[in-house]
Amino acid sequence: MKPDIITANPLGTERVGKLMIRYAIPSIISIVVNSLYNMVDQIFIGQGVGYLGNAATNVIMPLTTILMAIALDPIFIFVCQWGVKGAAWATILGQILNAAFFAVCLFRFKTIKLKREYFMPRPQIARRLASLGVSSLISQIASVFVIAVTNNLLVTYGAASPYGSDIPMAVFGIVMKVSSLVSGITLGLAAGVQPILGYNYGSGQYPRVKRTYKLALGIGSAIMVAAFFIFQIFPEQIINLFGKESELYIEFAVKCFRVYLLACFLIPAGAVTGIFFQAIGKPVPATLLSLSRQIIFLIPAMLIFGYFMGVEGVLWAGPFSDGLSGVISLITVWLSWKKIFGKEAKQ
Repeated sequence: MKPDIITANPLGTERVGKLMIRYAIPSIISIVVNSLYNMVDQIFIGQGVGYLGNAATNVIMPLTTILMAIALDPIFIFVCQWGVKGAAWATILGQILNAAFFAVCLFRFKTIKLKREYFMPRPQIARRLASLGVSSLISQIASVFVIAVTNNLLVTYGAASPYGSDIPMAVFGIVMKVSSLVSGITLGLAAGVQPILGYNYGSGQYPRVKRTYKLALGIGSAIMVAAFFIFQIFPEQIINLFGKESELYIEFAVKCFRVYLLACFLIPAGAVTGIFFQAIGKPVPATLLSLSRQIIFLIPAMLIFGYFMGVEGVLWAGPFSDGLSGVISLITVWLSWKKIFGKEAKQ
């Protein structure tokens, strides 16, 4: 009788760089496609309706962030001439078709045969999964809350500025969607390396864990540094994709890109570090880091800076939050390094 052959798990043996390509690319594509939809949605609305249409979609952005779906917009906006109503119906139809598609895929697995008992919740497993996933849940909910608060502040302080209440809200929505397209690459990268981090930490292969973290952080930071220069050098060219409006509109758009995204290159520090703690089973620091950027720093900064500086103060809260949360994330992982890895910490 031949002895059993145990095949090593590639997560623990394959080159880290190769694993990152295999696991991160699908995650990046998923996030970027959704971000691309949101951005293209704004382009069609800006070209077909105007900046007030973009402002309207920014108001309902918290809801679409929760629903996360894809929709065909050009047909309903231009062919059917439904304007903003067309964008709304396209989104609804996309959500229905998207849900139906995943329902079909769920029962067409070839490698896993689903059984009825698998759908029965197990309290111990559910608690463990919930504790590890709570940071992602909080981050998603926080983004919705931040958008709602930001919109209100931009309308309030914008009304007292030369830009009025509509321009700041419309522009900010565009800036957020453009930046999310680029930062989505970093977030997808971080999500993609999560199984690599988790498996190697669980199997005690700490050097591979550290290499994965450092590589993900380095690649993500390089991407956002490139994005930083694009946002600083070409803001007017980017905003013109969404329709050409008044001089005040262009002026505020350029200011929004250059100020609000001034420290965007530090976003990967928080994203990758948060996923790192989540992957190795440390929900508390993962949750705190998820809260730090948007809830703990950004909203108070918007309220304080806005009170003293008006609508521009709301913009300056962005780099303040990105910078502070990024630095704190790096300090946190540095202080935790030895405790997590013990004698392997110096490697």
